[in-house]
Amino acid sequence: MITDTLAANALSGAIKDSSMLLSFMFNPDPEMAGTPIEPAAQRTGTYKGKPASTGRSWRINMEHAFIFDMDGVIIDSEPIHFDVDIRTLGHFGVETNEQELERFVGMTNPEMLGIFKQERNLPHTVEEMIEYQLNLKMNILKNLEIEPIAGVVALMEQLREMNIPMAVASSSPRVFIEGVLGKFGLSRFFKTVVSGEEVPKGKPAPDIYLETAKQLGVQPQHCVVLEDSRNGMLAAKTAGMRCIGYLNPNSGNQDLAEADLQVRSYDEIRVRELFGNDL
Repeated sequence: MITDTLAANALSGAIKDSSMLLSFMFNPDPEMAGTPIEPAAQRTGTYKGKPASTGRSWRINMEHAFIFDMDGVIIDSEPIHFDVDIRTLGHFGVETNEQELERFVGMTNPEMLGIFKQERNLPHTVEEMIEYQLNLKMNILKNLEIEPIAGVVALMEQLREMNIPMAVASSSPRVFIEGVLGKFGLSRFFKTVVSGEEVPKGKPAPDIYLETAKQLGVQPQHCVVLEDSRNGMLAAKTAGMRCIGYLNPNSGNQDLAEADLQVRSYDEIRVRELFGNDL
């Protein structure tokens, strides 16, 4: 009987220690170690500025995912988008510049052009402006000579070796996303692709990232997002995901201070540290 009691106590202690370790892995803040993990949708309140759990039951989902934005993250295309947007709006009688357009980085084209239409009282439809804009972009893409951003393919290779599913969640139209991925031979890395124009609301709303997690079959809190824009970062954080902010100087003046990690080079990203020791 004494032996059975000792064994039961030892087992109870081991289970408690294992729970604490798993909790720490999914709560990077040491003060949160031992706090039950819940789906983001069930969290209420805040803890040190972050959502705080209110219940005691929790489940660990051992599957993770890594989600890439595309423009300014996979290819350095933001300068191209700035140029095309300036030319498009100029065609419809609106003078603008890169500084004015910085606030729209990460948003979908219909949302951006819809705002211009409303603010400038334009007689043209958003559909007319999008058609003109997309034709310009696709013509440029055909002759685009730039390569993927340094280090991004190596990052994808590392994630694939660790069996971490990947996706692209971009505000660009699907035809442009697939054109870019096809041109550089990157489609092979991704389990799914989601365009911001395919969800009810674009970035900074969380819709695109929640839909991407759903298609991947991974809980949002187990996803890591790579973003270069404030709108994209806010979308990821609102979705309950961790976000790496890539400080791309060609993406304009983007405030990424609320990202979980900021990097200037993809060599700074340590994949195993992101996901814990269970890979």
